[in-house]
Amino acid sequence: MESKIFINVRCPYHVDLGRMAVVETADSTHAIPLGAQPVLNIMGTGFYVEINSQSLIEVNDPSNIISFLDMTDCGSHYTMCYHPRYKNWPCALDDPGESFNITIPHLVVLDPEGMAKKYHVGPDDIRGRKDIEFLNPNYEGFLARISGALPQIDIAGEAYVVNLQKKELQLVQDCSHTLMMRDFEAGSPLEDDFSYRFLYDTMRREAVPYMGRLADNDSGLVVVELPDLFKLDPVGAARIAGYKDDHYIREHPIEKNLRAVIRNLDGRVLPDGMMETSKSRKLGKKRRRLK
Repeated sequence: MESKIFINVRCPYHVDLGRMAVVETADSTHAIPLGAQPVLNIMGTGFYVEINSQSLIEVNDPSNIISFLDMTDCGSHYTMCYHPRYKNWPCALDDPGESFNITIPHLVVLDPEGMAKKYHVGPDDIRGRKDIEFLNPNYEGFLARISGALPQIDIAGEAYVVNLQKKELQLVQDCSHTLMMRDFEAGSPLEDDFSYRFLYDTMRREAVPYMGRLADNDSGLVVVELPDLFKLDPVGAARIAGYKDDHYIREHPIEKNLRAVIRNLDGRVLPDGMMETSKSRKLGKKRRRLK
């Protein structure tokens, strides 16, 4: 039997059956032994509540794991479809009548002592709180976003407001200046690529359509690579898809310092400092020509 059981593609931990522990995949010296965790009983089966990997691990069969990331967070609890025979999610072809929609309490309810210790708060600070307040690394940013503050992204030293509803990026210094997302080249969803790319004139601060042969690297043109919609604005992406505001927020927290990747026309990434120096040099040349 395989000794390593991976929990979820987005989970940085796995279960090591040989060590009977939850192990951090990037650092195998960091292991959390199984056995001391609280146990949740689901229809007669006991599961360890493992807060580090955010999973339920069956006591009698640790290879059977249910990830909280696969559940639906309803704000005060989780829900999932549970098959008593599999002691896990049902298969797609199973009779729906064999499964049950069940409610799972939040981790702050299942293991308040462990959550308080992990997030360095007192037991009283756990009561009445939600999982998302601890599991999201930028919960304050999420609160600001749902209160109306739109995300911003730095593009070649310029701050732009991300407005997915209008499908545009708006220059912070001049709200009349916008980059329309219809002018961007979208990635391939079939390859799990939801990013955007476009040619950008750093002097005019506008997207440039590709018109055959490009000028040399001193033309002021660069290639801008934007992250996918979920990183640009997870709340906006959820609203467009018809989900609740926090649907994507655990996997894609609001970014504090979101920056586009800037490449020259040869494909080489330009560091931020080099980008600013290049812009200043071109502005200097333009001013000299105007004299």
